Amino acid sequence: MLWRILRAAILALLVVVLALIGVGVAARYHDGPIGPFPGGALVEGELVKGPTFDWSGVADVGTLELEVSPDAPRSVTTWFVVVDGILYVPSATAAKKTWPGLVEKDGRVRVRLDGKLYELHAMRVSDPAVGKKLSEAVSAKYGFGDGQPVPDAWAFALLPRA
Repeated sequence: MLWRILRAAILALLVVVLALIGVGVAARYHDGPIGPFPGGALVEGELVKGPTFDWSGVADVGTLELEVSPDAPRSVTTWFVVVDGILYVPSATAAKKTWPGLVEKDGRVRVRLDGKLYELHAMRVSDPAVGKKLSEAVSAKYGFGDGQPVPDAWAFALLPRA
């Protein structure tokens, strides 16, 4: 009896693991991420072009989709803040994630925000004063942290492509 229960539990666990692996693999070819699974290229959405963008209308949206590495597109869902009219993407655990390193190597990114696509250039923030403002903005928007900069956190300013 115990063996049957154990065998059924192991089989159920195997099915769940295989399903998660399947979703993870399928997400790589999907238009954007699927939940916590990174996705492929961002395709759907109106492409918005311009020398500047007004982010005030989307500043309260919770997350955006960020596509990195245009030669081998990969997309993730992530937090963002708008500070002084500039769109920023923070990563408190950059060393544990793949996408920040890819952005640092190639700053060409695509963002899907509120159903629209933007082709932008990401620049890593190095100014401690800007980092402090970003920490305060993330804390205020998401209720995360105490507004103090997080050691080893990275942030990218997302600017219009030249």
